[in-house]
Amino acid sequence: MNRVRFDFELTKAELLNERFYGTMSDWSKEKGLKTRAQAYGRGFFPLESSFNVDFPEGESWTTNWLKHKIGEEMGDEDYRRGRGYTMINKYVSSAAHLSGKRVVSAEEMTNTYKVFTTSLEFLKVGSDMSAISGITHSVWHGFNYSPLEAKFPGWIQYGTFHNERNTWWPYVKNLNDYRARIASQLQNSDMYTDIAILPANYDMWTTMGVQTEPFPVKLNVPYTSLIWEAIHKTGGGADYVSEIILDNATVKNGKLCYGPKEYGTLFIVEVTSTTPQTLAKLEEFVKQGGRVFCVGKYPEKSLGYNNYETRDREIAEGVERLKSYKDNFILLEKPEDGKYLEWYEGVLDNYSMPHYITISNPDRFLLQDRYVTDDKSDIFIVMNAHMSEARETDITFPKSITSGKHAWIYDPASGNRFPLKLDKSGKAHFRFGPSETYLIVFNKDGRSAGKVPVLHNPVAPVMADLIGHPENHENLIEPNGPWSLTLHQPHPDSTWTASLDTLQDFKDMADTTFKNFMGTVVYKTTVTLDGKDLPKYINLGKVADICELKINGRDAGMMWFGERIYDISPYVKAGENTIEVKVTTLMGNYIQTLKDNRAAQRFVLRRNQPYVSAGLIGPVKLYK
Repeated sequence: MNRVRFDFELTKAELLNERFYGTMSDWSKEKGLKTRAQAYGRGFFPLESSFNVDFPEGESWTTNWLKHKIGEEMGDEDYRRGRGYTMINKYVSSAAHLSGKRVVSAEEMTNTYKVFTTSLEFLKVGSDMSAISGITHSVWHGFNYSPLEAKFPGWIQYGTFHNERNTWWPYVKNLNDYRARIASQLQNSDMYTDIAILPANYDMWTTMGVQTEPFPVKLNVPYTSLIWEAIHKTGGGADYVSEIILDNATVKNGKLCYGPKEYGTLFIVEVTSTTPQTLAKLEEFVKQGGRVFCVGKYPEKSLGYNNYETRDREIAEGVERLKSYKDNFILLEKPEDGKYLEWYEGVLDNYSMPHYITISNPDRFLLQDRYVTDDKSDIFIVMNAHMSEARETDITFPKSITSGKHAWIYDPASGNRFPLKLDKSGKAHFRFGPSETYLIVFNKDGRSAGKVPVLHNPVAPVMADLIGHPENHENLIEPNGPWSLTLHQPHPDSTWTASLDTLQDFKDMADTTFKNFMGTVVYKTTVTLDGKDLPKYINLGKVADICELKINGRDAGMMWFGERIYDISPYVKAGENTIEVKVTTLMGNYIQTLKDNRAAQRFVLRRNQPYVSAGLIGPVKLYK
């Protein structure tokens, strides 16, 4: 029965590819049209179907497949936990790499759960993770049209609340500019990948049938995506391949070659069934020096029903021949504790796995990709996916990347760049604050950077221990208050004032005026400074959500993600100084009050969503 099921699923996919997708693609080319499509789901090949479109598209969800927490967790027990990308993105981007396409779009960031409590920072982290999965073009999902006469907050059917009635709407341009800067680089380069991964998808079709990628009810090998993640988290790059890709690949100098890609290493992840043709290609590959790692088991039987007994013998005989290449056909046991990052670190060391950079302290939340431009410049996108904790590590870049090139760090949040200094071994120390992403670039552009520009987090390069070790810094000042507040709520349109002796999270306050607030709050206080030793930095502590800072009436900048640390040295003076912080909060706490509103019922009240943090929470500290 299982063998017949595979034949049935394969025939469906072949017919859909031939009579729908192939026909559509041919017709579009004849008419001079470019195509973009999400070529997956029941009945599609999860990888090859994307070959037929000009702009293959995946999808990424802020709710991360309902409720798993982006920026807070990155578990191994569930491949969905903490991930902003869906499982299909790696298939779609791999197809793009194999077919030489640079624009890989995604329906981003779809939202079916949080909606009114989704921040721009949350969208940034989810979108960055989507980029790590290979997406180079974000298509926000989507603007919620609503007539002005519709009862507040208006119509919303599906997706993040991209709407002018959202409190963060005036700042959404910052997210768009940020994402555009990243896309402009990645769309003009190619992801560097030299490791291939063969998932056990045909086994799934055999035993479980085709699942609804990217949201399968269950998977036969649920940890597959943890392997490509571990490869990238330890300085390497990988693509998915399939039996069809392998059968049509050529082997040259110990490399599996398909389209523009060449792979010297192949992981076969718990594959039980395969074809004699695929096994023959693997034998040719290992004979020339390529390495195949079988995770969990060796293949042991053939796919499909026709003449399966003969083909089973061919599989068994082929596997036995491959086992004779002990250094090139290797069985890897799965980790007993299910920790695939640590497991792969051991594999990397034991087998000298290919990796283009060395990361001294691999971390589940520290993600990276490498891209190469037409002029052979190297671009590394490196992100810290944790929204409240920093990550530190040394990264060593080999001479094959650094030789004859200048090293830079590009900040996509501001568009600025500054030179990166490496030691003689090509190593540099990095601190990535919460939610921070940078592009590390090696090119032949030797133009002087002049004065090092201010980064989104200007303190990161010069005072890495400011947050964790404030005791190391002299002249620590903590304003005691009181704080005067001016609150403006856009619906219903009202403005009032208040005073707080100490900063508090609005969600924890008994006064519903604060607890259910939505809008902007301007906090003001004064601090008297000694002119002999003025502080240089201010750390606003926890802010929910977007903040704008003024010192003595002068604009010190706006921040919408990460640590709220500012360089205030140009603005402070001896004597009395005014600190003014404007905070824009999220909508969700106010939506809690709309008991009879359909949108509130659907997305907040019926889901029993908790109140979220709001306001300037602090503690606010000034440092020398």
